[in-house]
Amino acid sequence: CMGLLLVLQKTLCNRYDSTVLTLSYYGVATVITLAVSFVVVLSRQGEDFVSIIDLIKFEGNTSPWFALLYAAFSTFYTNNAYAWAGKQVSPSVTAIYNTFQPIFTAILSVLFLSEVLNVYEMAGGVLVVLGMIVTLIGRQMEMKYDASSMPTDK
Repeated sequence: CMGLLLVLQKTLCNRYDSTVLTLSYYGVATVITLAVSFVVVLSRQGEDFVSIIDLIKFEGNTSPWFALLYAAFSTFYTNNAYAWAGKQVSPSVTAIYNTFQPIFTAILSVLFLSEVLNVYEMAGGVLVVLGMIVTLIGRQMEMKYDASSMPTDK
């Protein structure tokens, strides 16, 4: 789905601002989430079901609210940046940078959550970075080849 979104996004960004597109994505996702939640709540009538009030009561602890706000902001910013980048470059280049998400998540978890990465996680991060470098170099060589093989008018 993300690949299809990146391809369609290029066309949509020529018509609409990237913020409008991102808000549209959020709107569609919100409607779907509310519909599914409504069905789940209706299907559990009569059972011992935890109320929404009980779910959002964090008893004075603000960390969960901070985490929710951070997640909402970072997701919105990231999707908005993808929409903007989709207008600037090709979808294939935009998709390459999408592979960095787990790397940035790992870096932030080490910095802020004192997470310790194991050897496999570090090796995976190195492979992602090397894969991106190889892809970008190959793309650059392909563009140079295409430019040099273009016929010239004499």
